[in-house]
Amino acid sequence: MKIYSHWLQGVLLAFLVWFGSIYAYDSYKSTIPASDFFTAKVEVPDMKVGDNSIIVYDREIKKDFIGTFHAEIKSVENIITVCDGDGSGIKYDSSDKLDPSKVTLEWFIGKKCNLLPGQYYLETTWVINNENWPTKYYTSISNIFEVK
Repeated sequence: MKIYSHWLQGVLLAFLVWFGSIYAYDSYKSTIPASDFFTAKVEVPDMKVGDNSIIVYDREIKKDFIGTFHAEIKSVENIITVCDGDGSGIKYDSSDKLDPSKVTLEWFIGKKCNLLPGQYYLETTWVINNENWPTKYYTSISNIFEVK
């Protein structure tokens, strides 16, 4: 009976160590910032009403992931969203390269935005879903740009 008791204690101890290490690793993964997977900076030039300007979308995909994004053009005057777009189920692959000559505001948002004269900024949030990792969020806010 004593051998069985020691064996059972050993099994319980092994289970607790195993469970504790999984819990600690999952807790550790929640502390890793989204910027360890992805970073982005967007710059929008001043433009005329109706233009579909080339924008600077400088991104670095550090680890492959499946993600979504939501982009909003907001008025500086009242912080109201005047145009937005999103995409889901997008595979972000670290080997992907964008052709900078094709990255327009319309391409980025996913539709044409009819912006009136005024000052705006572009706020974009990416949701990073990577297998066996907690969901991460990365937000980038562009420069202020003017539509004339």
